[in-house]
Amino acid sequence: MLLHLFLHFFICFFISSLVSSFASSFLHFFICFFISSLVSSFLHFFISFFISSLVSSFFHFFICFFISSFISSFLHFFLHLFINFFIYFFICFFISLSIHSLVFISP
Repeated sequence: MLLHLFLHFFICFFISSLVSSFASSFLHFFICFFISSLVSSFLHFFISFFISSLVSSFFHFFICFFISSFISSFLHFFLHLFINFFIYFFICFFISLSIHSLVFISP
């Protein structure tokens, strides 16, 4: 009878220990896997979003700066060329007109 109780206690203790160990290991694995997966997904999303946002912002700034600088330089050059051409044209025109008027008006 004592041996039966001892075996019963030992088997119940062994089975409950095995079940609790298995459940504990499974829960530990599941919780660690879930948390690491969650943290990994969050970090991956955050880092990807941060890097893509940074790269996107940098390229946006660079492209806008480059295009605006190029357009500004081109317009500046074109404006100077245009203004210089018209100044040169009007100066030549008035000099030519004054020479012609001096030549044709003078007796």
